[in-house]
Formats: sequence, structure tokens, C-alpha cells
Amino acid sequence: MQVESGVIDYDQTIASIWPEFGVRGKDSFTVRDALTHRVGLADLPGDAAPSSWATGSG
Repeated sequence: MQVESGVIDYDQTIASIWPEFGVRGKDSFTVRDALTHRVGLADLPGDAAPSSWATGSG
């Protein structure tokens, strides 16, 4: 829905949405990479609420 509404693009880097993600060489991974499971998250901070994942806040 975010792509269809023009909020994000499949080829947009994740770091452009979530700057902290781009550390340690992950700055070139795209939304498409994440959706096709070519990139992963080893761990999320304990205070990362699922309700904030879609908005990029919190």
C-alpha cells in the first residue's frame, strides 16, 4: 500500500527511510531487497514497538 500510494519505492534504500539501518555497509539495501529476504534484521531494540515499524518512528 505504501508503494501504491507513492510514499516509498521498491528501489528506495532502506537507509533513506531508516537512517540507522545504513550502518556497517547496509546503506545500499533496498526495500525490494528486504521484501525478497535478501537482507535481514539480526535484532531489534527491546523498545521497538511493532506499531511504529510502518511509520519509521519510535
